[in-house]
Amino acid sequence: MPLLVVNGGPGGTHDYMLPFRYMACRASPSGTRYRIIFYDQLGSGRSAVRNSTGEPQAATAPSVWYLTAELQAMVQGVVLRKNSGPFHLLGQGFGGLIALSYATTYPDFTQEKMASLILASPAAPNMHSVVDGVVANMKAQMPAPYFQVLMSGNTTDPAWGAALANYNNLMVLRLTPTPDCVLSTVAGSSDAMRTALWGHQPWQLTGNAARTDLKRDLPRVRHFFNHKLQPHS
Repeated sequence: MPLLVVNGGPGGTHDYMLPFRYMACRASPSGTRYRIIFYDQLGSGRSAVRNSTGEPQAATAPSVWYLTAELQAMVQGVVLRKNSGPFHLLGQGFGGLIALSYATTYPDFTQEKMASLILASPAAPNMHSVVDGVVANMKAQMPAPYFQVLMSGNTTDPAWGAALANYNNLMVLRLTPTPDCVLSTVAGSSDAMRTALWGHQPWQLTGNAARTDLKRDLPRVRHFFNHKLQPHS
């Protein structure tokens, strides 16, 4: 059975999600085996849009709706190409927002074709609550001077580098050494896509995805709530 994975970011690549491929080697208690499908969203990684000098740039008018429509194209053109369904959908981080947007945009289709909707640390149903949580955790866990430097946005402050390193060590990745799959995501990520959709920093929501709020659309996917919607923090 296919499991389609939507990675986070925005502007990230699927590489850091590759450990999920080991699920393909394991059978579920029912004997089901999974075909894991990854992709890089248009504008990022292997799907990067490049300018005349070969540098990655943001896809034309990137938006949550744009990436939602791209996900539907992936489902119809790749996931269901060899079988008519069902399939599982896993969205992590910003990919969780895209996955939930997909389910609410195509409720009849997903009810028929999708076996489960799995949201891992999703930036959903809206990103404002996510950013509020990020800032609250930063304030609680970081030394006050570092927190104040990052909140100021002054990247020329002499303490900026140390403050950002402290943030990354506490809030992004605590594992050392950094796994190769994470290094690949860092190398292939698109700053242009991240800035257009989210903003320059994780704790400042200035991108156009700030307008996305799926709370009122949740009743459209009520059929996933009891047994199929699996949120994890």
